[in-house]
Amino acid sequence: MRHREIAEKVGLPRPTVTRWFKEFGIPTQSGTRFTNLNLLNVGPKKGPRAKPKARKERRWKVHSQFFKKWTPEMAYVLGFFCADGYMFVNPRGSHYVAFNITDKDLLSKIKNLLGVGHKLSLKNKKKQIYCHKDSWCIQIGSKDIFNRFLRLGITRKKAARIRIPKMPNKYLPDFVRGYFDGDGGVWCGYCHKKDRKRPTKMLVSTFTSCSKGMLQDIAKTFYSMINTTLKVPHFREGAFRLQYSTNDSRKIYKFLYNNGSNLYLNRKKVIFEKYLGA
Repeated sequence: MRHREIAEKVGLPRPTVTRWFKEFGIPTQSGTRFTNLNLLNVGPKKGPRAKPKARKERRWKVHSQFFKKWTPEMAYVLGFFCADGYMFVNPRGSHYVAFNITDKDLLSKIKNLLGVGHKLSLKNKKKQIYCHKDSWCIQIGSKDIFNRFLRLGITRKKAARIRIPKMPNKYLPDFVRGYFDGDGGVWCGYCHKKDRKRPTKMLVSTFTSCSKGMLQDIAKTFYSMINTTLKVPHFREGAFRLQYSTNDSRKIYKFLYNNGSNLYLNRKKVIFEKYLGA
């Protein structure tokens, strides 16, 4: 008799009967012989085996080798991830890296670099804490990329301890530009100074992070490569901030955008050019 038939006779659920069989070690026949796929193979005369189900091809593919070789695009995406990315393992053990930004066009470019078929999901600002705009998110499942980030020193709880990974110096502008597009800002306007009658036009660029070490690395990079003032991050409103005035901001603009790459957040580049073109 089947477990289900026994359960009906004694008035109990079928799983309860199956559990008793297992607990008392009562031998039982495998249920697979009663499935529709195996009915043809029961008895002395065996018919043809049931056809195996065809595996559907995944609609999405991941470029898992993208972060294994240093390129300008790889350095930019890595810098952007250090600012506005996160990584997690779901309850089933799948490994994911994710990006979150308010600019859909830039996220689409990053999506095309990392794979095909992934969807951008919209996160409503009303459902998010500390967010004043709708943002776009993409999650990419790849254990290879996840482990590559770990080898580069990027961990799941990275916010307060992220640093610039070791890389060739020629890719530092791309990495810093990616980080700037995520956690940087630029302002252009007029400021009234006490010793001047007319307002002065100013250009101010800033980097904000929970990691003091990351901002120290950026300050040392600017100091050594483009001869800016060696700044010290200061703590303000729950995070560390690195701020540069007009002369240093001009140098930072050339450092970030003079390599001809099309990977950048346009609204920030436009503010630099608004000052420099005046």
